Amino acid sequence: MRRYSLLVIIAVAGIAGGFAGPRIIVVYGQPAPSPSTAQLDANDIAAVDWWQAHPDLHRALHDAGDNRNELERFLAAVPEAQRDGARFLVQYMPLHDLTALKAPYLLENIELAYRAKREFPWGKSIPDEIFFNDVLPYANINESRDDWRRDFWDRFAPVVRDCRTASEAAQRLNEKVFATLNVRYSTQRRRADQGPQESIETGLASCTGLSILLVDACRAVGIPARLVGIPEWVNKRGNHTWVEMWDEKWHFTGACEPDQRGLNYAWFQHDASLALAEDWRHSIYAASYKHTG
Repeated sequence: MRRYSLLVIIAVAGIAGGFAGPRIIVVYGQPAPSPSTAQLDANDIAAVDWWQAHPDLHRALHDAGDNRNELERFLAAVPEAQRDGARFLVQYMPLHDLTALKAPYLLENIELAYRAKREFPWGKSIPDEIFFNDVLPYANINESRDDWRRDFWDRFAPVVRDCRTASEAAQRLNEKVFATLNVRYSTQRRRADQGPQESIETGLASCTGLSILLVDACRAVGIPARLVGIPEWVNKRGNHTWVEMWDEKWHFTGACEPDQRGLNYAWFQHDASLALAEDWRHSIYAASYKHTG
């Protein structure tokens, strides 16, 4: 894995095991294909442009250029109870997505995210800021903008339906997702930062690709999750990407590497504990949709 280009901001993660302290860098994602446009019913367009009262959206809509109408259709059609989430998505949306993503894609994404929050017991305790940043987003870094959330909801909501905590559900997903999708780790994968569709089609993924699959599976059932990684180990060659999920605090796990003891156990704990905050190559970073600096 190269020093990967994250969605908007990569910020240092302070995860269990005494990993490195704070450091923040700014890097921007790459262009990604968007879903095809679907026609929205004219009745979905609200009479009142509620977003006009939020100056933080004005620049994003301006930057959307010819795609502004799609974002306004999304904002107009979103239910009132989901407006804060919609505002967050558009406010912090990367430029390439502002100019490409279509209203139907965004509407289905937000509707299913809020559905998961309502239907699973852990959803009730998730703070809005965590839900917005680590459940609601449709992507992690610069992977393709695949339409994964409906598919993953259908596949994995039944798998965790009887789980009582987010930690229990995340552990079960790590045990089940990769066999269900028939995807395994391989250096022969096409790209390090593949989207879910490409990983599923080829059956191969890097540690980053595997982590994207697990994060998306967690988000599909309302579990806050994010990518975490180190560009270069301090004590040996190579690098790694793994997953953090939130259950009252952040916990870590290796994607496609579930430990029978549960979360916060992984082969890389010692290596990660050697991370150096003063050297970007040896710092630990967590992906964030929201701008953090």
